[in-house]
Amino acid sequence: MKYPTTRFVFDRKNTATKQKAALIQVEILMNGRKKYVSTGVKVYKDQWSEKSHIVNCTDMYGRNERIESVKSQIDSYIQKLMREDMPFDWDAFTRFLNNTSPNGETFLGYISRRLEERNDIKASSKKSQRKILTSLESFGRIVTFSDLTKANIADYYDWLLGHEHTRYGEDGKETKYRISQQTAWSYMKTLRTYIHDAMRHERIDRDPSLGIKVSKGTSQQIKWLTEEEVEMIENAKMPTGSLARVRDLFIFSCYSGLAYSDLMDFNPEKLEKDGDDMYLCGHRVKTGEEYIVLILPKAKEILEKYDYRLPRYSNQQYNHRLKEVAKAAGVDKPLSSHFGRHSSAMLFLNNGVRIETVAKILGHSSTKITEQVYASILRKTVGEEMSKLIK
Repeated sequence: MKYPTTRFVFDRKNTATKQKAALIQVEILMNGRKKYVSTGVKVYKDQWSEKSHIVNCTDMYGRNERIESVKSQIDSYIQKLMREDMPFDWDAFTRFLNNTSPNGETFLGYISRRLEERNDIKASSKKSQRKILTSLESFGRIVTFSDLTKANIADYYDWLLGHEHTRYGEDGKETKYRISQQTAWSYMKTLRTYIHDAMRHERIDRDPSLGIKVSKGTSQQIKWLTEEEVEMIENAKMPTGSLARVRDLFIFSCYSGLAYSDLMDFNPEKLEKDGDDMYLCGHRVKTGEEYIVLILPKAKEILEKYDYRLPRYSNQQYNHRLKEVAKAAGVDKPLSSHFGRHSSAMLFLNNGVRIETVAKILGHSSTKITEQVYASILRKTVGEEMSKLIK
Protein backbone atom coordinates (compact mmCIF):
# COMPACT_ATOMS: atom_id res chain seq x y z
CA MET A 1 0.00 0.00 0.00
CA LYS A 2 1.44 3.38 -1.03
CA TYR A 3 1.62 6.46 1.14
CA PRO A 4 2.68 10.04 0.32
CA THR A 5 6.02 11.65 1.10
CA THR A 6 6.34 15.14 2.61
CA ARG A 7 8.94 17.90 2.45
CA PHE A 8 9.29 21.66 2.91
CA VAL A 9 9.10 23.83 -0.20
CA PHE A 10 10.20 27.47 -0.11
CA ASP A 11 9.28 30.09 -2.70
CA ARG A 12 7.40 27.74 -5.02
CA LYS A 13 6.49 30.65 -7.31
CA ASN A 14 10.09 31.90 -7.42
CA THR A 15 9.31 35.45 -6.30
CA ALA A 16 11.53 35.80 -3.20
CA THR A 17 14.34 38.36 -2.97
CA LYS A 18 16.32 39.88 -0.13
CA GLN A 19 13.57 42.53 0.09
CA LYS A 20 10.51 40.40 -0.68
CA ALA A 21 9.49 37.45 1.51
CA ALA A 22 7.93 34.24 0.19
CA LEU A 23 5.88 31.46 1.76
CA ILE A 24 7.13 28.17 3.17
CA GLN A 25 4.80 25.25 2.36
CA VAL A 26 4.67 21.53 3.02
CA GLU A 27 4.51 19.46 -0.17
CA ILE A 28 2.55 16.18 -0.05
CA LEU A 29 3.42 13.89 -3.00
CA MET A 30 1.95 10.56 -4.06
CA ASN A 31 1.71 8.93 -7.49
CA GLY A 32 2.62 12.20 -9.19
CA ARG A 33 -0.15 14.14 -7.45
CA LYS A 34 0.91 17.02 -5.23
CA LYS A 35 -0.77 19.15 -2.62
CA TYR A 36 0.77 22.17 -0.91
CA VAL A 37 -0.14 23.18 2.64
CA SER A 38 0.74 26.64 3.90
CA THR A 39 2.75 26.96 7.10
CA GLY A 40 1.76 30.60 7.41
CA VAL A 41 5.44 31.60 7.62
CA LYS A 42 7.22 33.82 5.11
CA VAL A 43 10.95 34.58 4.94
CA TYR A 44 13.35 36.42 2.63
CA LYS A 45 15.56 34.63 0.10
CA ASP A 46 18.70 34.81 2.27
CA GLN A 47 16.79 33.42 5.29
CA TRP A 48 16.16 29.93 3.87
CA SER A 49 18.42 26.89 3.87
CA GLU A 50 17.40 23.49 2.51
CA LYS A 51 19.38 21.86 5.30
CA SER A 52 18.71 24.08 8.33
CA HIS A 53 15.47 25.65 7.06
CA ILE A 54 15.00 29.17 8.52
CA VAL A 55 18.28 30.98 9.21
CA ASN A 56 19.73 34.50 9.61
CA CYS A 57 16.87 36.02 11.64
CA THR A 58 16.45 36.69 15.34
CA ASP A 59 13.32 34.54 15.74
CA MET A 60 14.47 31.65 13.53
CA TYR A 61 14.07 29.06 16.34
CA GLY A 62 10.46 29.99 16.95
CA ARG A 63 9.69 30.10 13.24
CA ASN A 64 11.30 26.70 12.66
CA GLU A 65 9.16 25.29 15.45
CA ARG A 66 6.05 26.66 13.73
CA ILE A 67 6.79 25.10 10.34
CA GLU A 68 7.90 21.83 11.92
CA SER A 69 4.61 21.72 13.83
CA VAL A 70 2.64 21.89 10.57
CA LYS A 71 4.70 19.14 8.92
CA SER A 72 4.62 17.02 12.09
CA GLN A 73 0.81 17.03 12.14
CA ILE A 74 0.72 15.84 8.53
CA ASP A 75 3.38 13.18 9.11
CA SER A 76 1.54 11.91 12.19
CA TYR A 77 -1.66 11.55 10.16
CA ILE A 78 0.12 9.52 7.47
CA GLN A 79 1.93 7.37 10.03
CA LYS A 80 -1.37 6.57 11.77
CA LEU A 81 -2.78 5.31 8.46
CA MET A 82 0.31 3.17 7.96
CA ARG A 83 0.03 1.64 11.45
CA GLU A 84 -3.64 0.83 10.95
CA ASP A 85 -3.03 -0.43 7.40
CA MET A 86 -5.57 2.04 5.99
CA PRO A 87 -5.30 3.49 2.47
CA PHE A 88 -4.49 7.17 1.93
CA ASP A 89 -7.43 9.15 0.52
CA TRP A 90 -7.01 12.73 -0.74
CA ASP A 91 -10.52 13.83 0.20
CA ALA A 92 -10.17 12.47 3.73
CA PHE A 93 -6.77 14.15 3.96
CA THR A 94 -8.29 17.50 2.95
CA ARG A 95 -10.95 17.17 5.65
CA PHE A 96 -8.20 16.41 8.17
CA LEU A 97 -6.26 19.52 7.16
CA ASN A 98 -9.20 21.85 7.64
CA ASN A 99 -10.01 20.41 11.04
CA THR A 100 -6.41 20.57 12.28
CA SER A 101 -5.01 23.70 10.61
CA PRO A 102 -2.24 25.48 12.60
CA ASN A 103 -4.51 28.29 13.70
CA GLY A 104 -7.78 26.34 13.62
CA GLU A 105 -9.24 28.87 11.16
CA THR A 106 -12.29 27.88 9.16
CA PHE A 107 -13.41 29.51 5.93
CA LEU A 108 -16.02 31.50 7.86
CA GLY A 109 -13.33 32.56 10.34
CA TYR A 110 -11.14 33.57 7.43
CA ILE A 111 -13.88 35.81 5.96
CA SER A 112 -14.47 37.40 9.37
CA ARG A 113 -10.76 38.10 9.84
CA ARG A 114 -10.25 39.48 6.33
CA LEU A 115 -13.22 41.80 6.75
CA GLU A 116 -11.46 43.33 9.74
CA GLU A 117 -8.09 43.51 7.99
CA ARG A 118 -9.12 44.94 4.63
CA ASN A 119 -8.60 48.67 4.11
CA ASP A 120 -9.48 48.70 0.40
CA ILE A 121 -13.23 48.84 1.01
CA LYS A 122 -15.44 51.29 2.89
CA ALA A 123 -17.08 50.58 6.24
CA SER A 124 -20.49 50.46 4.55
CA SER A 125 -19.22 47.78 2.14
CA LYS A 126 -17.83 45.77 5.05
CA LYS A 127 -21.19 45.96 6.80
CA SER A 128 -22.93 44.73 3.65
CA GLN A 129 -20.42 41.91 3.08
CA ARG A 130 -20.76 40.66 6.67
CA LYS A 131 -24.22 39.41 5.71
CA ILE A 132 -22.52 36.51 3.91
CA LEU A 133 -21.38 35.15 7.28
CA THR A 134 -24.92 34.98 8.69
CA SER A 135 -26.17 33.50 5.44
CA LEU A 136 -23.50 30.76 5.28
CA GLU A 137 -24.02 29.94 8.96
CA SER A 138 -27.75 29.46 8.28
CA PHE A 139 -26.97 27.26 5.25
CA GLY A 140 -24.64 25.19 7.43
CA ARG A 141 -22.76 23.27 4.74
CA ILE A 142 -19.94 25.72 3.98
CA VAL A 143 -17.91 26.23 7.14
CA THR A 144 -14.38 24.90 6.61
CA PHE A 145 -12.17 25.24 3.54
CA SER A 146 -12.83 21.60 2.66
CA ASP A 147 -16.55 22.45 2.43
CA LEU A 148 -15.78 24.66 -0.58
CA THR A 149 -16.87 22.18 -3.21
CA LYS A 150 -18.70 22.88 -6.44
CA ALA A 151 -21.67 20.84 -5.22
CA ASN A 152 -21.95 22.77 -1.92
CA ILE A 153 -21.66 26.14 -3.64
CA ALA A 154 -24.29 25.20 -6.24
CA ASP A 155 -26.61 23.99 -3.47
CA TYR A 156 -25.99 27.23 -1.54
CA TYR A 157 -27.15 29.24 -4.58
CA ASP A 158 -30.31 27.09 -4.86
CA TRP A 159 -30.86 27.49 -1.10
CA LEU A 160 -30.62 31.28 -1.36
CA LEU A 161 -33.38 31.38 -3.96
CA GLY A 162 -35.62 28.65 -2.58
CA HIS A 163 -35.24 28.99 1.19
CA GLU A 164 -37.77 30.91 3.28
CA HIS A 165 -35.64 33.35 5.27
CA THR A 166 -36.57 35.01 8.57
CA ARG A 167 -36.24 38.57 9.82
CA TYR A 168 -37.27 40.08 13.15
CA GLY A 169 -38.82 43.51 13.67
CA GLU A 170 -38.24 45.91 16.55
CA ASP A 171 -41.14 44.29 18.40
CA GLY A 172 -39.54 40.84 18.00
CA LYS A 173 -42.18 39.80 15.49
CA GLU A 174 -40.97 37.16 13.03
CA THR A 175 -41.46 37.69 9.29
CA LYS A 176 -40.83 35.11 6.58
CA TYR A 177 -39.59 36.22 3.17
CA ARG A 178 -37.77 35.03 0.05
CA ILE A 179 -34.83 36.93 -1.38
CA SER A 180 -34.74 38.30 -4.91
CA GLN A 181 -32.59 37.06 -7.77
CA GLN A 182 -30.47 40.21 -7.49
CA THR A 183 -29.87 39.65 -3.77
CA ALA A 184 -28.84 36.03 -4.41
CA TRP A 185 -26.44 37.25 -7.10
CA SER A 186 -24.98 39.75 -4.61
CA TYR A 187 -24.37 37.00 -2.01
CA MET A 188 -22.70 34.80 -4.61
CA LYS A 189 -20.52 37.70 -5.74
CA THR A 190 -19.34 38.25 -2.14
CA LEU A 191 -18.68 34.52 -1.70
CA ARG A 192 -16.52 34.50 -4.83
CA THR A 193 -14.69 37.61 -3.63
CA TYR A 194 -13.45 35.71 -0.56
CA ILE A 195 -12.77 32.52 -2.49
CA HIS A 196 -10.43 34.53 -4.74
CA ASP A 197 -8.98 36.30 -1.70
CA ALA A 198 -8.21 32.90 -0.12
CA MET A 199 -6.52 31.83 -3.36
CA ARG A 200 -4.31 34.92 -3.32
CA HIS A 201 -3.31 34.10 0.26
CA GLU A 202 -2.65 30.48 -0.73
CA ARG A 203 -5.30 28.99 1.55
CA ILE A 204 -6.84 27.18 -1.43
CA ASP A 205 -5.34 26.52 -4.85
CA ARG A 206 -8.39 26.67 -7.13
CA ASP A 207 -11.82 28.27 -7.51
CA PRO A 208 -14.49 25.62 -6.77
CA SER A 209 -17.26 27.93 -8.03
CA LEU A 210 -16.03 27.83 -11.64
CA GLY A 211 -18.77 26.68 -13.98
CA ILE A 212 -21.63 27.68 -11.67
CA LYS A 213 -23.79 30.15 -13.58
CA VAL A 214 -25.43 32.85 -11.50
CA SER A 215 -28.00 35.18 -13.02
CA LYS A 216 -28.07 38.79 -11.89
CA GLY A 217 -31.73 39.09 -12.80
CA THR A 218 -33.50 42.24 -13.87
CA SER A 219 -33.48 45.50 -11.95
CA GLN A 220 -36.38 46.03 -9.61
CA GLN A 221 -38.82 48.78 -10.45
CA ILE A 222 -37.75 52.11 -8.94
CA LYS A 223 -40.25 53.32 -6.34
CA TRP A 224 -41.04 57.01 -6.09
CA LEU A 225 -43.74 59.51 -5.18
CA THR A 226 -45.47 62.05 -7.36
CA GLU A 227 -45.23 65.72 -6.46
CA GLU A 228 -48.82 65.53 -5.21
CA GLU A 229 -47.99 62.63 -2.90
CA VAL A 230 -44.93 64.44 -1.54
CA GLU A 231 -47.17 67.43 -0.75
CA MET A 232 -49.70 65.14 0.97
CA ILE A 233 -46.99 63.85 3.30
CA GLU A 234 -45.54 67.31 3.79
CA ASN A 235 -48.88 68.83 4.84
CA ALA A 236 -50.33 65.90 6.79
CA LYS A 237 -50.80 66.17 10.56
CA MET A 238 -48.71 63.48 12.28
CA PRO A 239 -50.19 61.77 15.38
CA THR A 240 -46.88 61.73 17.32
CA GLY A 241 -43.75 63.85 17.59
CA SER A 242 -41.60 60.92 16.49
CA LEU A 243 -43.56 60.48 13.26
CA ALA A 244 -43.36 64.24 12.65
CA ARG A 245 -39.58 64.10 12.92
CA VAL A 246 -39.36 61.11 10.58
CA ARG A 247 -41.68 62.92 8.13
CA ASP A 248 -39.40 65.96 8.21
CA LEU A 249 -36.33 63.81 7.49
CA PHE A 250 -38.12 62.21 4.56
CA ILE A 251 -39.20 65.57 3.11
CA PHE A 252 -35.63 66.84 3.47
CA SER A 253 -34.50 63.80 1.47
CA CYS A 254 -37.12 64.55 -1.20
CA TYR A 255 -35.73 68.07 -1.68
CA SER A 256 -32.05 67.18 -1.39
CA GLY A 257 -31.65 63.74 -2.97
CA LEU A 258 -29.81 62.34 0.06
CA ALA A 259 -29.85 58.59 0.60
CA TYR A 260 -30.55 57.31 4.12
CA SER A 261 -26.85 56.83 5.00
CA ASP A 262 -25.99 60.35 3.80
CA LEU A 263 -29.00 61.78 5.63
CA MET A 264 -27.73 60.24 8.88
CA ASP A 265 -24.24 61.54 8.05
CA PHE A 266 -25.43 65.15 7.71
CA ASN A 267 -23.73 67.85 9.73
CA PRO A 268 -23.82 71.66 9.34
CA GLU A 269 -20.10 71.77 8.48
CA LYS A 270 -21.01 70.43 5.05
CA LEU A 271 -23.03 73.57 4.28
CA GLU A 272 -21.36 76.28 2.20
CA LYS A 273 -22.74 79.79 1.51
CA ASP A 274 -22.47 81.55 -1.84
CA GLY A 275 -24.20 84.90 -1.60
CA ASP A 276 -27.83 84.26 -0.73
CA ASP A 277 -27.56 80.59 -1.70
CA MET A 278 -26.56 77.69 0.52
CA TYR A 279 -25.10 74.43 -0.78
CA LEU A 280 -24.73 71.02 0.82
CA CYS A 281 -21.45 69.46 -0.29
CA GLY A 282 -20.03 66.08 0.67
CA HIS A 283 -19.13 62.56 -0.38
CA ARG A 284 -21.58 59.67 -0.40
CA VAL A 285 -21.11 57.21 2.44
CA LYS A 286 -21.78 54.25 0.14
CA THR A 287 -19.56 55.09 -2.85
CA GLY A 288 -17.37 58.03 -1.85
CA GLU A 289 -18.61 59.99 -4.88
CA GLU A 290 -18.97 63.76 -4.44
CA TYR A 291 -22.42 65.35 -4.36
CA ILE A 292 -23.45 69.04 -4.44
CA VAL A 293 -27.01 70.24 -3.90
CA LEU A 294 -28.56 73.67 -3.53
CA ILE A 295 -30.59 73.90 -0.31
CA LEU A 296 -34.12 74.62 -1.51
CA PRO A 297 -36.46 76.76 0.63
CA LYS A 298 -38.46 73.82 1.99
CA ALA A 299 -35.28 71.95 2.90
CA LYS A 300 -33.97 75.10 4.60
CA GLU A 301 -37.16 75.36 6.68
CA ILE A 302 -36.52 71.88 8.05
CA LEU A 303 -32.88 72.67 8.84
CA GLU A 304 -33.91 75.81 10.71
CA LYS A 305 -36.62 73.90 12.57
CA TYR A 306 -33.99 71.58 14.04
CA ASP A 307 -31.29 74.24 14.41
CA TYR A 308 -29.29 72.50 11.67
CA ARG A 309 -29.09 69.27 13.74
CA LEU A 310 -31.28 66.72 12.01
CA PRO A 311 -32.80 63.86 14.07
CA ARG A 312 -31.21 60.41 13.75
CA TYR A 313 -32.85 57.00 13.54
CA SER A 314 -31.64 53.52 12.77
CA ASN A 315 -32.51 52.30 9.29
CA GLN A 316 -34.98 49.81 10.71
CA GLN A 317 -36.68 52.42 12.92
CA TYR A 318 -36.78 54.94 10.09
CA ASN A 319 -38.39 52.55 7.58
CA HIS A 320 -40.83 51.22 10.17
CA ARG A 321 -42.04 54.72 11.04
CA LEU A 322 -42.25 55.76 7.38
CA LYS A 323 -45.01 53.18 6.89
CA GLU A 324 -46.97 54.97 9.63
CA VAL A 325 -46.20 58.35 8.06
CA ALA A 326 -47.66 57.19 4.74
CA LYS A 327 -50.76 55.88 6.49
CA ALA A 328 -51.27 59.18 8.34
CA ALA A 329 -50.89 61.11 5.07
CA GLY A 330 -53.26 58.84 3.13
CA VAL A 331 -50.54 57.72 0.69
CA ASP A 332 -51.18 54.12 -0.36
CA LYS A 333 -47.56 53.12 -1.02
CA PRO A 334 -45.06 51.03 1.05
CA LEU A 335 -42.98 54.07 1.96
CA SER A 336 -39.28 53.48 2.70
CA SER A 337 -36.08 55.51 2.77
CA HIS A 338 -35.42 54.84 -0.94
CA PHE A 339 -38.58 56.70 -1.94
CA GLY A 340 -37.14 60.06 -0.84
CA ARG A 341 -34.01 59.89 -3.02
CA HIS A 342 -35.88 58.57 -6.06
CA SER A 343 -38.70 61.08 -5.63
CA SER A 344 -36.20 63.96 -5.54
CA ALA A 345 -34.63 62.78 -8.80
CA MET A 346 -38.01 62.65 -10.50
CA LEU A 347 -38.95 66.06 -9.04
CA PHE A 348 -35.79 67.63 -10.48
CA LEU A 349 -35.95 65.88 -13.87
CA ASN A 350 -39.65 66.58 -14.40
CA ASN A 351 -39.08 70.24 -13.63
CA GLY A 352 -36.40 70.71 -16.26
CA VAL A 353 -33.18 70.18 -14.28
CA ARG A 354 -30.60 68.76 -16.69
CA ILE A 355 -29.65 65.12 -16.17
CA GLU A 356 -25.96 66.11 -15.77
CA THR A 357 -26.96 68.30 -12.82
CA VAL A 358 -29.17 65.60 -11.29
CA ALA A 359 -26.26 63.16 -11.54
CA LYS A 360 -24.10 65.59 -9.53
CA ILE A 361 -26.84 66.11 -6.95
CA LEU A 362 -27.25 62.36 -6.46
CA GLY A 363 -23.53 61.70 -6.37
CA HIS A 364 -23.54 59.42 -9.42
CA SER A 365 -20.14 58.88 -11.00
CA SER A 366 -21.59 59.45 -14.49
CA THR A 367 -24.84 60.47 -16.18
CA LYS A 368 -25.03 56.94 -17.60
CA ILE A 369 -25.97 55.63 -14.15
CA THR A 370 -28.66 58.30 -13.76
CA GLU A 371 -30.07 57.50 -17.19
CA GLN A 372 -30.11 53.75 -16.53
CA VAL A 373 -31.94 54.16 -13.24
CA TYR A 374 -34.51 56.76 -14.24
CA ALA A 375 -34.96 56.51 -18.03
CA SER A 376 -37.87 54.03 -17.90
CA ILE A 377 -39.72 56.18 -15.34
CA LEU A 378 -39.12 59.29 -17.39
CA ARG A 379 -40.67 57.60 -20.43
CA LYS A 380 -43.72 56.73 -18.33
CA THR A 381 -43.96 60.29 -17.02
CA VAL A 382 -43.65 61.75 -20.52
CA GLY A 383 -46.49 59.48 -21.65
CA GLU A 384 -48.69 60.56 -18.77
CA GLU A 385 -47.99 64.25 -19.37
CA MET A 386 -48.56 63.96 -23.13
CA SER A 387 -51.85 62.15 -22.50
CA LYS A 388 -53.09 65.30 -20.73
CA LEU A 389 -52.67 67.17 -24.03
CA ILE A 390 -54.98 64.69 -25.80
CA LYS A 391 -57.61 65.16 -23.10
